[in-house]
Amino acid sequence: MTHQSVRIRAKLQSSVRLGVVPVHLDALLWHALHLKHGDPQLAIEALPDILSQHEGVYQASCMAFGTYPDTLVIATQTATLGVMRSDSDLLANFIHPTRKNGQYSKLQVDGGPYKNRLTKHQTHYAPEVVWDAVGDPEAICALLNFYVLAVGLEANRGFGAVRHFTWEAKTCDESWIDGNGNLTRVLPERMAGELLQITPNATQRLTSDTTPPYRNLEPEPCIAPVRVRRILLD
Repeated sequence: MTHQSVRIRAKLQSSVRLGVVPVHLDALLWHALHLKHGDPQLAIEALPDILSQHEGVYQASCMAFGTYPDTLVIATQTATLGVMRSDSDLLANFIHPTRKNGQYSKLQVDGGPYKNRLTKHQTHYAPEVVWDAVGDPEAICALLNFYVLAVGLEANRGFGAVRHFTWEAKTCDESWIDGNGNLTRVLPERMAGELLQITPNATQRLTSDTTPPYRNLEPEPCIAPVRVRRILLD
């Protein structure tokens, strides 16, 4: 299918933990392609088939929260239970009365560092999560619906669970800049300055990769969008 400007949407089923920058669509698709092919390099090579790029940067936004006229983005806390794990933390060779050749001399499970405890995490919730992109929407949604069950930090622990991914065509490209002239993804500082025509403030600057797998293999000075973006949906 020919690449076109699209919006990718998914219903959110649990609160999301955000990183410094919310997950980019190209990162999510690289992850899905990695699972499909079993090889990170094959995933990188396959990504341009479904997602357009310009000057080496994919035309794909980072995640935004989708709201309706009667809803908001809710900042909240979500707790997880931390316990000593019998299959790893409590192995017999970890325990010795003098701590010789072991990590623990005793375990005090009703207090101290070994006590079961709730850890609170800062999370956000909205009815949907949204990305804007230029690409093949059918292929994008097919990949995401097969391989992606949750998004954001610690998605494998129940944060950021999503339902079915859908798409809708757009008449304008907002994969880098939205209709109000605001960034929608991390861009190299040299490119962002030309597009925004303003000097970004210090809180928007960071050093980052601009293509998957986003592991700081070739970081450069970049400008980041607002961390919590809200898009009003029809």
